[in-house]
Amino acid sequence: MKEAQVFEGWFCRRGEEVVGPLSRQQLRDLAATGELHPRDTLWQRRSPHGDLLLPVRAASVLREGRLVVLVVGGSRGPADEVRTLVRHWGHDGRLARSGAEAARGVRACDPDAVLLDLDLPGGGGTELAATLRGRGGGRAPVLIALGNDDTEEGRCRAQQAGFRYYLPKPPDANVLALLLALVAREAVNGKPAGSR
Repeated sequence: MKEAQVFEGWFCRRGEEVVGPLSRQQLRDLAATGELHPRDTLWQRRSPHGDLLLPVRAASVLREGRLVVLVVGGSRGPADEVRTLVRHWGHDGRLARSGAEAARGVRACDPDAVLLDLDLPGGGGTELAATLRGRGGGRAPVLIALGNDDTEEGRCRAQQAGFRYYLPKPPDANVLALLLALVAREAVNGKPAGSR
């Protein structure tokens, strides 16, 4: 049986109507006029039968691999250094000094990833992770733990708390760059990094 041809292009919904195929520039124009919101869903393809295929968030298409990364850490030096690295790699690095500031930051900037120091002043790193995972509205960000306990037990605790990745402090720049590249690929492909 002959495989159905799939036409390339970006598609979006406006009420009941499907609009497209659209170029990235047309998507940017829609976003500039407010007709396309970063949380809207786009589809990369449409089959000849009209089915919309390969959904992704508009933000990931408009940013083209640029992530919003919230760095949460109480220590000025280390947290600032991590944010500087994140910005050096071309991402939008934001900074929060406490759990309360991080919760406000997540609502304000809708990050793709949160790098969370488990040793926040006053504790609460794992509780904050639970809050970020269960927040209403958009999708939950990818949580990356930064901790001092680089043992199997420490990694398991972080995973049970909802962190996808665990990095010992100070994080290795090459490993962090790789993890953010995986998160960026996930944002574009619309599926978790490492999934098959």
